Amino acid sequence: MPYYPKKNPLFKYKFGCEFEYSTPWQQTLDMVKPIIKKVYGSNCINANNSYFESINNKKWDLKLDGTTECELCTPVSKYSDLTKICKVIGSLDTKITESDSLHVHVDCGKIEKYAILAGWLKYEDVIFHLFPEHRRKNDSYCAKLIEKGKKQDLIAQFFENAVKECESHYTALSFSQTKRTIEFRIAEGTKDPVFVYAWVNFLLYFVEYCSKLDPTVAICKHIKEPNLQQMISDLNIYDPKVIEWLEARRSKFRKKSKKIS
Repeated sequence: MPYYPKKNPLFKYKFGCEFEYSTPWQQTLDMVKPIIKKVYGSNCINANNSYFESINNKKWDLKLDGTTECELCTPVSKYSDLTKICKVIGSLDTKITESDSLHVHVDCGKIEKYAILAGWLKYEDVIFHLFPEHRRKNDSYCAKLIEKGKKQDLIAQFFENAVKECESHYTALSFSQTKRTIEFRIAEGTKDPVFVYAWVNFLLYFVEYCSKLDPTVAICKHIKEPNLQQMISDLNIYDPKVIEWLEARRSKFRKKSKKIS
């Protein structure tokens, strides 16, 4: 069950998840349809064996995907829906390969793009090291922003270039050009409900952090070595399950990075 403090600032954000699978569309439909019916009720999935864009989706969408077999998208959801999403995902026996990923869209409302960008650039390296190498080095679909900017650029120009990169849809953090949403693309594919719960929570904490951020101060303030504990403190993450997941992921992929090097 999610961790609910008396006043949870994460309640105000809407979000949606896109789960990619290497299981064929029809097999996935046969698997997921009864599960969604059990958790959400009847007539709560829109399944088409084709490529289509999810627009203001009030149901789950199952469709084809250009990089893998299929994509399962949640309805536009609020924080209290996260338990149901985790129940659905945790009940699936889908195939996950390195071709699959988890994308999360978050409604950023009136939060300034530069504030979100400043928060991301501050901790991008820390966040990237929570994920496996095939995601960290995937410039085709979730490129790192900090490597896109030129060090000699003025701060204003760097920000403008970074915003353009974010709107290209191929960076780990992407801005929608038509909606007030952010897409986080760095996560690998998963059917683990603990992963889904912790990662969605983290992203909502991150957006809440950015909502209070002065981008000029954030990008100019020197931090010698940003680290996970500092990020947890800055984002005011108080859910022990999320903290435990973050620390376990950092430990797991740090060890693997050392072995590779």
